[in-house]
Amino acid sequence: VQLVGTGGTLAGLSKFMKEKNPDVKIIGAQPAKASRRTPQNPNPNTIDGVLAFDGVPSQSIPTFFDEDNLPYDECIDILAEDAYETGRKLVKSDGIFLGQSAGAAITAATIVAKRPEAEGKNIVIILADNAFKYLSTNMYKE
Repeated sequence: VQLVGTGGTLAGLSKFMKEKNPDVKIIGAQPAKASRRTPQNPNPNTIDGVLAFDGVPSQSIPTFFDEDNLPYDECIDILAEDAYETGRKLVKSDGIFLGQSAGAAITAATIVAKRPEAEGKNIVIILADNAFKYLSTNMYKE
């Protein structure tokens, strides 16, 4: 499970992994619509540094994404509040101090792991941030 800032990690790892095993499933996660800034909702809880990438207009697709052969098989929308909750739970239960995108990635991986077809499968998650820069955000305010 991977979230996207620039898209480079998702595209590069997907290409490499699919060359090694064409049956691997690449699942991206992005902020749900309610967790994205819009003129109508300028201050939602967000997953900082993570961009929506599924369903963007073709002129906005990064050049290293092939529009006819996208580097992911599925995209899961994650609410910022769910990512925050995952991060808070893991710091309390396991001492793993996660940032917003890492909380979102684990939330998405948890969704995938609960699927019947995931039984006995390995799930790899990219955790690209820690929580130090989020201490003053809604993620860790209680």
